[in-house]
Amino acid sequence: MQERLTMIQHRKAFRRGVVLALPVAGVLALTACSAAGSGDGDANGFTFTYQTSNNLESPYATLAKEYMKSHPGVTITLNPQPNDRYGQTLRTQLQGGNASDLIQTAPGTGQPHSALTLAQAGFLEPLGKSAASLIPKGSDSLFYIGDKLYAQPVDFTVNGVVYNTTAAAKAGITKFPATTEELVQNCKTLSAKGMSFVALAGGARPT
Repeated sequence: MQERLTMIQHRKAFRRGVVLALPVAGVLALTACSAAGSGDGDANGFTFTYQTSNNLESPYATLAKEYMKSHPGVTITLNPQPNDRYGQTLRTQLQGGNASDLIQTAPGTGQPHSALTLAQAGFLEPLGKSAASLIPKGSDSLFYIGDKLYAQPVDFTVNGVVYNTTAAAKAGITKFPATTEELVQNCKTLSAKGMSFVALAGGARPT
């Protein structure tokens, strides 16, 4: 099963030296149904489900086509799913036992379709040692359960923090914290007032 991930590993490895400091955005995982045979994949290929948000060709589709072109006899069956209902669709396929062999998901446990959430539910197969070399330093908790690795990163993104100086001043915060200790103290100060210093985008009601 691990050989099925080789194509993605080789294509993405060159980026690691440049962007390891950036947060992991997407990961790939091997579904448990593929171990028993989903009926779609075989020894000369596999099925792959990933998110898509427009009518432009996904980089995953481009990579798959290039790989098949350079490896005659290998068939990668693509199963793109709309981004707005991807998580729900993926869970339904996994629960029904008809998910693709390889799936795009998210690191950690923050979403219903995150890698470790799916692994805990028994939907994923552990990966081998070659995938372990791709895990960014300090990110083991996003990919491992105990000593078993359940996903590997394939892309990274830049995350920023939007700071509202007016709201902060009203709450008694005069400057953005320069150290972790100051951040923690600010969080405690606002928490005591029933407020939060940090809010997840989309997770707070408009005021």
